[in-house]
Amino acid sequence: MVEHRTENPEVAGSRPAPGTIAPLYLYALLRADLAIPPGKAATQAGHAFLESVLVAPPERQARYRADGLETKIALILPLGARLESLITALRAAGLPAALVVDHGHVLLPYFTGAPMATAIGVETITAAETPGWIRRRRPFVREGAQ
Repeated sequence: MVEHRTENPEVAGSRPAPGTIAPLYLYALLRADLAIPPGKAATQAGHAFLESVLVAPPERQARYRADGLETKIALILPLGARLESLITALRAAGLPAALVVDHGHVLLPYFTGAPMATAIGVETITAAETPGWIRRRRPFVREGAQ
């Protein structure tokens, strides 16, 4: 059984209480330049979360499931972010990550049915393992969305 913890993912460098296990987080990093409706954004984040678990090592997958599948964080990438370069950097740091590529769906003007990278899913990691550039990203929010 895993104890409930008090770590706050919004506070960089926060730590769990002594004697507890650090929780695992899933990150969906979404492109800022795609002005897509909230439902489409939620779908892309969902793909990123799922893929991030699937690329995690089996022991991390099991630990995340035992942890109650709790914390998922959707963040926005800076304009002009190169998703393929970010994936390479994450993997070089030992953090498996998945690139989400939307294809076959039409939602003009951004989605024409051709393959398009939309998000990155970062596997189950602790706050201590989370790179600073991820912690500094803004939450994904579509203001004025219906």
